[in-house]
Amino acid sequence: MRRWTLLIALPLMVAFGFGVYYGLGQLKSKPTSRPKAVTKSRTLVPVPGVVYMSQGGVIYRLAGGQFTQILPGLGAWSQPALAPGGQLVAVSRQAHFSDLYLLDGSGTPVKQLTKNVAGSVESNHWAFYPNVSPDGKTLFYSYDPKDPSNNFRVDLAVWSMPLAGSQAEGKRRTLPNQYTGGDVQPIPLASGAVLYTKYSIDDSGHSVSQVWYQARAGAVGQPITDSKDDCSSPTLSHDGTRLAMVCTGGKQTASIQVAPFDGQKLGPREVVVEGQLDAVPVWSPDGQSLLYEAPGGPHGQFQLWLIQLAEPASPSPSPQKTGQAPAKVSPSPALGQPKLVTTDLALDATSPPLWIAAA
Repeated sequence: MRRWTLLIALPLMVAFGFGVYYGLGQLKSKPTSRPKAVTKSRTLVPVPGVVYMSQGGVIYRLAGGQFTQILPGLGAWSQPALAPGGQLVAVSRQAHFSDLYLLDGSGTPVKQLTKNVAGSVESNHWAFYPNVSPDGKTLFYSYDPKDPSNNFRVDLAVWSMPLAGSQAEGKRRTLPNQYTGGDVQPIPLASGAVLYTKYSIDDSGHSVSQVWYQARAGAVGQPITDSKDDCSSPTLSHDGTRLAMVCTGGKQTASIQVAPFDGQKLGPREVVVEGQLDAVPVWSPDGQSLLYEAPGGPHGQFQLWLIQLAEPASPSPSPQKTGQAPAKVSPSPALGQPKLVTTDLALDATSPPLWIAAA
């Protein structure tokens, strides 16, 4: 299927009519065989720090080669994000809605941040892809504002709200293209700007994704990747100087690409992984490696993979203009081949891992 990334990058992209609410629960991949209990699994290569990931609606913590289960309560839990004080923000998805929760370090709910269930299914809301601003004060996420003339259309927009406040204080940041699934995967920047993935329909009727930059709330966003590259799942290094993303170029496989980032624009992109169904990359705390999910192991289910990167060639690359794709994508700056970290899991490829330094 040409647009396989639609299912990997966004579990609710089919936003046509009432069936979308019932289809959401069916879009996660179903293993062809029973995966091994995660807590009994072991990693093939050491992974420093702490990694949170999701499988089958359960969040797991990987530290020192050991997996620990985190199940805060009812619902399918995924998409953990770091919050101040070692806390987490995570998504709890029910059959016809999803909410965001603040969890303590052990996974116990501290606060329900959104309340998206309503009196009828068509009035329910979805919230996904939480991400806390660098100052720890603002929560960014993707949320479906209702179309008064069509309650069943689900096109997510980027919203923000005070982490210590209420959903009623939430502010809309972006205006999504209709019937595309919308704007997802927000990355708040220290400047107050936000990066995100925007979906659109090209002239051939295909869904395409681009990484966009919005300087401030209410500003008109600008693409920083070209639609023909079909890039999504942006992830920013912890020092804010490099951006990794998944790009398909309209193909059935994907590549993970890395580019310098000056806070507004990208420098030349370099391919670090290619030829796999790559998904949801995340940076190591020291910025020297990437973890990502891709099929692997004996049953071809989504596993963790690790790739070590070379140091950037130049600390001050010449950035591309906003909205202009680089003229050339260079070969990999990786130091070695991707390493398979796990073999017997069945990870949720719509849930980006969270990789932090050990306490």
